[in-house]
Amino acid sequence: MKQISSELKQLKQEVLARKQKRMTIKMRSFLTRLGQKRRSKALIKEITYWLDKYELEAYTSKKVPWHQVKMEQWLTFSEKRVNQFARQVLVKDQAEPLRLYVHQEQALRAINKQMHERFSGILSIPTGGGKTIVAVQWLLSHGIRNKRKVLWLAHRHDLLEQAYHSIETLAVKSLLSKRKSFTCRLISGHSEHDSITEVTAMDDVVIATCMSLANAIQLFTERWLREDEELLVIVDEAHHATANTYQVVLNELKRYANPKILGLTATPFRTIEEEKGLLKKSFRDDLIYKIDLRTLIARGILADPYFKEVKLNAGEPIYLTDLEKEQINHFDQLPERIASQLIDHKKRNDVIVKEYVSNKDAYGKTIVFAINRKHAVLLTVLFRAKGVRAAYVISQEKESNQHRDATLHQFKTNKLDVIINVNMLTEGTDLPDVQTVLLTRPTTSRILMTQMVGRALRGTEAGGTEKASIVYFQDNWHDTLTWVLPQTLYVDESASQPTSRIREKEIVQSRTIPLEHYEQLFKQIPTSEQIDHLPYNKTIPVGVYSFTKLKNPDGETIDILVYEVLEKEYQLFVEALPKLKPSQNIWEVEKDYFPGLTNQFGYRREDVETIILFYNETKQKPIFRYFKDRHKVDLAVIAQKIHEEKLVGQAKKAYIDACWSEESSFLPIYFGWNKLLFRKRLEVELLKLEEPELFMNEQTPS
Repeated sequence: MKQISSELKQLKQEVLARKQKRMTIKMRSFLTRLGQKRRSKALIKEITYWLDKYELEAYTSKKVPWHQVKMEQWLTFSEKRVNQFARQVLVKDQAEPLRLYVHQEQALRAINKQMHERFSGILSIPTGGGKTIVAVQWLLSHGIRNKRKVLWLAHRHDLLEQAYHSIETLAVKSLLSKRKSFTCRLISGHSEHDSITEVTAMDDVVIATCMSLANAIQLFTERWLREDEELLVIVDEAHHATANTYQVVLNELKRYANPKILGLTATPFRTIEEEKGLLKKSFRDDLIYKIDLRTLIARGILADPYFKEVKLNAGEPIYLTDLEKEQINHFDQLPERIASQLIDHKKRNDVIVKEYVSNKDAYGKTIVFAINRKHAVLLTVLFRAKGVRAAYVISQEKESNQHRDATLHQFKTNKLDVIINVNMLTEGTDLPDVQTVLLTRPTTSRILMTQMVGRALRGTEAGGTEKASIVYFQDNWHDTLTWVLPQTLYVDESASQPTSRIREKEIVQSRTIPLEHYEQLFKQIPTSEQIDHLPYNKTIPVGVYSFTKLKNPDGETIDILVYEVLEKEYQLFVEALPKLKPSQNIWEVEKDYFPGLTNQFGYRREDVETIILFYNETKQKPIFRYFKDRHKVDLAVIAQKIHEEKLVGQAKKAYIDACWSEESSFLPIYFGWNKLLFRKRLEVELLKLEEPELFMNEQTPS
């Protein structure tokens, strides 16, 4: 094999000596030069090794892999552009920069629990819930750390940069203790990305559009992988995996290598069920973890989004040429003519400013996304003319960083009400308490729209707000374009839909019970004998202390129900947790914080002990989540209506069935889908109204 090494080294010198830095010879002549007559797997592997070693590329005009070229065909050799676009990621010696939320930790545990030789499953987390972070943690700790290669697949080139940024951010020593650095290569048709011909076996991570790989998937696998090599594959927006291009890529990877595949999607479970037959072909382990938008909102991780669309019908429709349509649809760029038309439209700008001024109290701190610098400056002037404290910051603006930092500081410290920007505040800058975004610029990019909307979606647990307003200004386009509407990011996730008016401010509790906990409430509902003598609303929990014990290996959530009669006592007890002495026993705690209430309905000694244990483990007070839909399961209200309207027979049955089966009803969930139990409890409430004397002797003071 020394002859192969020396000949290829000489070949490299001959290539460099030529003006075009390449030379072409027939395949038969190439093998003869190496002292070989025919190709074998061992020979191909040896030649490929030395080609990479001497930074040589071998190819044909039709991009056929060199070892598949016929003996009389021509083969071109040139100097390889080694890592021209490959990005070196250095592992940082620091703690993990992002704290995982409980649902992200649960998702990682679910992945690890189901991991096996041919693993392929789907992770479903709503937009803004951090599914990318979960996937990156998995690929770094299970892939790069153990020198396994990683492939990240997406359907658009703009998703590639987002994935790379997350990988670079999380590349820390605690996740990659065995690595000092690794390489990432991005492959797409974008001018700043690489092509398949630049891929080498030395690339650790390849982040690629599926279309780029599907066109030459065999070339890709042969250049990058060994047969049966272990591989981690991330399929971003996994609901696209049913497309032919994805099937071509995934099937070839399964045939050639040994991949473990994780699909990411924001699509909820019901949609996945409809596509289950198609997705099952790619993800045999099916849905391995899901969490819904309502739960993330209830946990305070995301703000509750309220969408409003403002139609800008002033003037004639906007007409576009075919070239302008292509520029918009493919590059997400407004042609200069169209941008100027929108920016200089006085009525359009007046509507934007009026929308904020008319709803200033409801909108609060607001970020405006403008079309360009001229638009940002113009809107700033118009806002100020209406008495609004406004300023602008612009990406790649000539103004000094000091000026930008000062403007952002004013906004953070509430000295500005509105900040107008152009592509600067989509990511990176920490502005947690933004309540509203005004989207005055259209976009065809889901990534950009997600980033803009995300500016207002940080929930209370993340230092943000409980509710967020997303206001989108829709222009009068004559042509059908692929504009991304903000509500479409969440339409399948039960977010609020656009309406023509601003929702009134509601007084609600800062944290509410997630939907997934309602079914758990049913398991803890007291028996009929315990509660028949009480007013029904006293038997409905006002909320729940919800937390995960550190010493619980499965991460199971602990739920402690709190009833109205004990609500104040629990509040005082939890506030006093830091003051409790280690030597203080449970009887002393009960005497101090639950005096005379230990036999009261709803009190359980083990609940108090569990909360104390949790605080001693974590030094954190458990979060109390209010049951804001409590009134929806008050059977006394239903019974009162039946009694007052004298409903009997079929009329009574029809009303009860309607209460049980209406779309927004919480009754089935609260009663564990046990309609018989629901009817029995309801009949007790009716009996209290019809024959109250039956319960007089059983009343106990509350």
